[in-house]
Amino acid sequence: MFRRRITAGLLALLAMFQLMTLTTAFAADVQIYSMTTDGGGNTINDSTFRAQSFWTGASQVTLSTVNVRIRNEVGDRSFNVSLHSSSDGKPGSKIEDLATNVNIKQWEEFNDAYRSSRILDANTQYFIVVSGNQSSSGPVWKFHPNVPTSTLSPPPTFTSFDSFDAGSTWSATTNQNYNMIVAVAAFEPTPTPVWVPIPDPVQPDAISTISAMA
Repeated sequence: MFRRRITAGLLALLAMFQLMTLTTAFAADVQIYSMTTDGGGNTINDSTFRAQSFWTGASQVTLSTVNVRIRNEVGDRSFNVSLHSSSDGKPGSKIEDLATNVNIKQWEEFNDAYRSSRILDANTQYFIVVSGNQSSSGPVWKFHPNVPTSTLSPPPTFTSFDSFDAGSTWSATTNQNYNMIVAVAAFEPTPTPVWVPIPDPVQPDAISTISAMA
């Protein structure tokens, strides 16, 4: 009787452990696009916008953070960061404002993270667009000629664009080595739990027989 109770208790504990293990799944953070090496800068204002493309992989992901590096060497200014769809390989309609009217004083340099929980489709091109709010000279979005890094394999082609009419029309940046300094991170979807069948408990008669033979 005592051994029978121990066996039943162990089986129940095993079932609980399997249930807890299979239902606990964590989303993995992936770096979709990353360019963090410091370099030059391209001016932004209320008519000059800059854009950097990035791609998602084979799975739908949830956008988590977007870091952009902005430096200001003129008077007090402000800028905006937004997520855009792709239209024929160029920045399309705005999907979400990630940051608006971010104040930056002269000689300041920001590399802030702007958060989102936007779901991004698989195998899709998107753009991060940075714009200014003043008509005169504004801050600069930093860039570097290094090749951006990405967790996607094979790495997609990343493209930067300029607009000089407040986003109405876009043209590829003249020197495509100007990879804008931005890091885009996202969460992969949480895996669906797979239920592993638990063996049926040993019947009492079988336990009794084993006990008798022991």
